[in-house]
Amino acid sequence: MQKNCVRWVLTLVPLALYSLPDNRWAARYQPLDGETLRALIKKSTLSEKNIADLGAYVAKLHDKGIYFRSLHPGNVVLQPNGELGLIDILDCRFRWLNRPLNAWQRERNLQHFFRYEDGKLIEKALRAAYSFSTQ
Repeated sequence: MQKNCVRWVLTLVPLALYSLPDNRWAARYQPLDGETLRALIKKSTLSEKNIADLGAYVAKLHDKGIYFRSLHPGNVVLQPNGELGLIDILDCRFRWLNRPLNAWQRERNLQHFFRYEDGKLIEKALRAAYSFSTQ
C-alpha cells in the first residue's frame, strides 16, 4: 500500500478533495493500515509501550512545529508494524522552519486529546510519557 509521508509523519493518501459550502473542505482517502487508538482503548489492548510511543510521537510533532488540531484517540492509528500514523489531517498546522511549538500551544494541543472520554483514560500515563520525551 502506498503511503504519504511528510518527512516522518505517516498519513493517508488523498484520493479526492471536495469544496463544500461555507468555505469548508472534505477529502476522500485511501485508508491507513492498522487500528485507531480509540479502538484499542475500547478493547483494552493499548499497552504501556503504545502509550509511551504515543507520548514520544506527540512530543516529536510539537518539536517539529506541527499542531494537529484534531488530535484525539480516533485520529491516531497504530499500524501493524508498530508505527503511529495520523488521519483526518485537513486541519494540521505547520510552523515555518520547523520551529517547535511553545508551551501554551503544546498544552492546548494535548487538551484536545484529553477532551474525549477515551483520551481521559490514558491522560496520566500519556502526560508522563510526553514529559519524559521533552526533557
